[in-house]
Amino acid sequence: MDNEELMERVRELRGRGLSPKLIARSLGVPQAVVVPLVRAIAAADQVDIAGQPVVGCWVNAGWSNGLAVDGHPEWPDSPSDVAGLAQVLVAREQTRRRPHSVCGYLVDVYCSASRTPMG
Repeated sequence: MDNEELMERVRELRGRGLSPKLIARSLGVPQAVVVPLVRAIAAADQVDIAGQPVVGCWVNAGWSNGLAVDGHPEWPDSPSDVAGLAQVLVAREQTRRRPHSVCGYLVDVYCSASRTPMG
């Protein structure tokens, strides 16, 4: 089996969810041969997530309590126990295999930590 054929077989088996160990076993080659191929395939399949479209962005209710933001009626104040902190969740399209990537952020909207460091 030449390198190109081996790479295609590894790609096919990895696409079915097999681990490098099971791929090596099914192809009858050492695992040390399969692992670099799996890594190379994964690196080639990487997508620059920053260029992918945003599916959704959500911010907790009450994130703007106490902020004076004029001209944004779509940001209504709503009662909340937490003032000055915003919890943000952003989802982006990613790849065929992993359809979405989701990241969560905790934002100090008053920037109080930068003015009054603790510790």
